[in-house]
Amino acid sequence: MLNSERMADYIAMLRVKFSEYRRARFAGHDNLFEQRPEGDAVVFNREHVAANLLIPFFAKAVDRQRIIGQLPQDRRHRHFASMQSSQALAQSVFGTIKALGRLPLLSSVVAENGQSAFSPTLSEEMLELEKSIHTLGERPGRSTSVDVWLGGCYRVAVECKLAEAYFGNCSRTQLKPKAATFATQHCDGTYTRQRGRAAHCALTEIGVRYWNYLEPLLGWAANTDHRPCPLADTYQLVRNILAACVSDDGKLTIDSGHALLIYDQRNPAMTTGGECDRQWRVVSGALRAASTLRRSKSANSRNSGLCGASPAQQCGSILPP
Repeated sequence: MLNSERMADYIAMLRVKFSEYRRARFAGHDNLFEQRPEGDAVVFNREHVAANLLIPFFAKAVDRQRIIGQLPQDRRHRHFASMQSSQALAQSVFGTIKALGRLPLLSSVVAENGQSAFSPTLSEEMLELEKSIHTLGERPGRSTSVDVWLGGCYRVAVECKLAEAYFGNCSRTQLKPKAATFATQHCDGTYTRQRGRAAHCALTEIGVRYWNYLEPLLGWAANTDHRPCPLADTYQLVRNILAACVSDDGKLTIDSGHALLIYDQRNPAMTTGGECDRQWRVVSGALRAASTLRRSKSANSRNSGLCGASPAQQCGSILPP
C-alpha cells in the first residue's frame, strides 16, 4: 500500500477513535463542537477550545486553570481546536505534569537510543510551551518555536507529532510569485547563489545564522554548493537541534542540550519508509554528535483519560490514579 494510502487510513482511524471519545466523553453536548460531516475531523467550537485539553478527573479547579493557562491563547496554532492537534496533546501532557508538580520525575524516561529523553535535573520553572528562540538571528515574528522547552544549564527542545505527514521544510522554497519577497528571497531548493544574492542561502542573506553551525554539527559546509540543499527538507528537525545546542551567546555547545521527538508509533510517516522517518534518518545519519537528536514513541489514546502509551504512559504513571 502506498504511503499516501496508509496515511489516509491512519487519519481515518484516528477520526473514528476521536468520534468514539466525543460520544463517550461529551454525550449530550453537541453544542461544544463544529458541525462537520461524518468521518471529518472532530473540532471544538472557538468558544470551547479549552475542552480539547485532557485534564485529569482528579484535578482541582485551581489546577485545571493552571493547566489551561500554561499556553497563552495567542500562541495556539490554527488547528488547536481539532482533536488531531499535537499542540493540544502536548499541552495536555506537559502542561498537566508541570501544573501538578511532577516534572522532575521525567528524568527517568528513556529515549529509543537508551539515553535520557529529557534531562537529569528538572524543575517546573524550566518548562515552557511554544518557546520562541532568539539565538539564531531570525527576524521578529519568524523565530523558531519549540513545542515544549526545558531550559536551564541543559536544554531540551521537544517536538511533538501526532498526525503530521512530514517535518516542516524551508519556507524560502515555498514562496509564491505574488509574495513581496519572492524576487529576492525565493530559493529553488539548491544551496547556490541565486537571484543576485551574495550568500548561498536566502536566509543567510538576511542575517539568519543556521549555516554558521551546520558544518561542525552535521558536516554540511557553508562555503560550497549543495544540490539539493541538505537543509531544504530537514529544516524543522535541524532548527530544533540548533535551538537546544546554540547558547545565548551564540556558541554551538553540543554537550549542553538535545532535541527530542515524541511521536505516535502508529503514524505511517514515522515508520520505516515513511516521509518523517526518511527526514529523521538524513539528519541523524549526518550528525557528528548523535546524542543531540533523540526520539521516543507515544501511542495516543484519548480513552485513557490523559496519556496513552510510552512515553505518555510513563507520564501517566507519574500522576495519581
